[in-house]
Order: sequence, then structure tokens, then C-alpha cells
Amino acid sequence: MAKLSINTLLNNYNKELTDNIIINHCKYITDTITAYVFSKPIQYNNISKNFAENMILIDEDSHNYELGKQVSIFGNSHELVYIDEDNTIRLAVLSPINCFVVYNSAIIPKPIA
Repeated sequence: MAKLSINTLLNNYNKELTDNIIINHCKYITDTITAYVFSKPIQYNNISKNFAENMILIDEDSHNYELGKQVSIFGNSHELVYIDEDNTIRLAVLSPINCFVVYNSAIIPKPIA
């Protein structure tokens, strides 16, 4: 039985590492699930033409996809809906890492902010 030196072991170990392919399965699963769920855009029925045009203008489909991706990663997601200076509805995706929900102190807590 031959003795192996430390250098021989390390060289063989490094060769084995470089032969492996690393695949990010978490990203693959998240992208696949999000694309499957949000591949068909959300449709609104019985709404004003102005509202429908505004949703197309602010690219709401992309916004919903980003929300779905955050739900897949973090388990929840937050969005901010506001009206800008031009009286246009705007949407913003907020990171769940930097947000939290404030609940009231009732027996059945309800979000208040």
C-alpha cells in the first residue's frame, strides 16, 4: 500500500471539484413556478377603459410577476399603490426584507398599516 502525500491528495481533490457542474436549483424552481403561475396576465372585466389603459401603461404584468417571484422566495410580498403628481396610479414593489405589517390590538388582529 503506497503512502499518499498531502499535495497529491489536494491535487486530486481540486481536480474532482473542477469537474463538477454547479446548478442553482432554488433559482430554477423559483423561475419555473413564477413563470407557470404568471404566464397568463391578469385580466380585469367590467372596468373603465381609462383604468385598463393605465394598467398597460404602468406595465402591471411585469409588476405582478415580480410580486410572485418575491412570494416564491420569501413567502410574502408587499406592494405600494400610490398616485403621483400627474394623478396617475403608480405601483411599487417593496422588499419583504425591509417591510413589516402593523396590526391592531383586537382579538382578531387586522392589518392597519
